[in-house]
Amino acid sequence: MKRWKRRALSTVLAMFALTLVWTTPAFARTCNYYYVGETGSSFAVCITKINNGYDAYLEEAAGQGATYLVDFNLETPNGYVGDQGPFYISPGQTKTYFFATGYFDWAYVRVYWRANYSWFPPMDSPVCTTSC
Repeated sequence: MKRWKRRALSTVLAMFALTLVWTTPAFARTCNYYYVGETGSSFAVCITKINNGYDAYLEEAAGQGATYLVDFNLETPNGYVGDQGPFYISPGQTKTYFFATGYFDWAYVRVYWRANYSWFPPMDSPVCTTSC
C-alpha cells in the first residue's frame, strides 16, 4: 500500500475513534451522604440512569460503624418498585441493585432500615430526572 493511502486510512480511523469517544454517553452516579451518629456510620446513597433502568448504589464507609439490615426501593411517579428484599451492609461494603423498569420523568432510590433500626428515617438518593 502506498504511503499516502496508509496515512489517509490511519487519519480516518483516528477520526472515527475520537468521534466514538466524544459521542459515547457518560453515566454519572449522583449521591446523597448520611451520617448515623448513634453508631458513627457514614453512607452514600446513589442512583444512575442506565440501560433502560436505574442502578441503586449504597456504600457504608470503612472504619467505625455497624452492620445494618436495609432495603432498596425505587420511588417513581407511578409509586414504588421493590427489589429482592432486605440485605445486610457492613463498614467498607458496597451494595447495588439494578431496577429494570424503563425510564420515568423522575425517580430516586430510597433505602429503608429494617430490623433493630426501623425507627431511623429512610435515606434517599438525589432525584434523577433527564440529567442523571
